[in-house]
Amino acid sequence: MINPAAILLVLLLAFWDAWQLLAVRLDSGVDAIPLLLVLTAVFVPLARRLYSGAAGFPVELRYLTAALLLYVSATLFAPPPIRIAVAAVTLLGAMHQVGIGRRPGAPFVSLTLLALPVLPSLEFFLAYPLRVASAGITALMLRTNGFPVALDGVALRWGEATVQFDAACSGVRMLWGALFLASALALIAGLPLRRYALLIAAAVPLAIFANALRAASLFYLEANAAALSLPPAAHELTGIAAFAMLAVAVMTLGVRQRLAQ
Repeated sequence: MINPAAILLVLLLAFWDAWQLLAVRLDSGVDAIPLLLVLTAVFVPLARRLYSGAAGFPVELRYLTAALLLYVSATLFAPPPIRIAVAAVTLLGAMHQVGIGRRPGAPFVSLTLLALPVLPSLEFFLAYPLRVASAGITALMLRTNGFPVALDGVALRWGEATVQFDAACSGVRMLWGALFLASALALIAGLPLRRYALLIAAAVPLAIFANALRAASLFYLEANAAALSLPPAAHELTGIAAFAMLAVAVMTLGVRQRLAQ
């Protein structure tokens, strides 16, 4: 059997170009935090297994060979983010298999991909559709509460007041956080693919609804509909409260999926 540590070292070197591309895209320390969390979660059991001298779990060479061929193809024909994704999933997946002793499943793959600097791409593709969805739900909430709010594109109009849904209010980061949390919970709980898919399917609309709830709350502040004098930090605190409720909802669903196994 080939030493798993040697295989991991070969993979690390084979994907060296991808690591350089990844380093360029990690603009700040904050961008690197999700990836560092995943790396830590993978490295700790790997180091424990290698340090104990236990026989390494055999890495499946056919999958690694396929991944290397895919990486070569991505190098020739695909943009850098695809190359980074293939390299990260392959190396971290092999580390996970050696350390834990089982092949990585869908939650691990999703968690690895979400830990990469994907937010700019998600904001490019999803910001406008999420703004439209959130604005529509927010307007419905406010009308139900007695405010004759008009929806103008992705803006809310109430009398002379206008509340814009700009890119920062699209909810992309909230959606990313919900998916990251759901994937982490599924990985920890060992959820099978079907239950993980159900958890993700619930996390997406929950994230959109939480963002709409946050926007409806901010309407009272920015349009002064509640006639309250609140500190400037109220805007940020409202977002934190909305995400906290979203996190509790996702964790509750994750626990239920775990108990239903």
